Amino acid sequence: HGPCPAGSYVTNVDDDFDGVGVTAAGTHCVACPAGRISSEDGSSSCTAGPVGKPSVEGDTQCSACDSGTFAEQAGTAPCKQCRAGEYTDATESVACSSCSPGTYSPRGSSSCSSCELGKSSGLGAETCDACVAGTYADAEGSATCDACVAGTYAEAVGSHTCASCQPG
Repeated sequence: HGPCPAGSYVTNVDDDFDGVGVTAAGTHCVACPAGRISSEDGSSSCTAGPVGKPSVEGDTQCSACDSGTFAEQAGTAPCKQCRAGEYTDATESVACSSCSPGTYSPRGSSSCSSCELGKSSGLGAETCDACVAGTYADAEGSATCDACVAGTYAEAVGSHTCASCQPG
């Protein structure tokens, strides 16, 4: 028999799945468990991948989480998607950040989008809410809707301007 191939380790029992084998008298090759790797043939144990770079069973290397995903513990597989209202634009992320007020994101996002005219959002929003009657948002990325000033009104939901009241 030759050395155990990369992605596995040598052990002396066939039901050893912890990733730690033996350096002598090995009789079996066993695939590295998820979260642990061996990159060379003949490894006696598998090493844990770093945080943000998980692996699956039998891997020879840890793969970086893509933007929009994260791995908060060393060795976890697979990468998890950022929750709605959060994002990460980096690879190998260990956490996601909340979208700023005036922006939003769906699940698994690598960035946040600005709210449209007539809508606003608070911190960590999945969607933007339309301004209620009597309020408006005249810029993209508004964190709040402003009340119409005296003598003006916004009749429609989602207004981006206020109209002047008629005399009387």
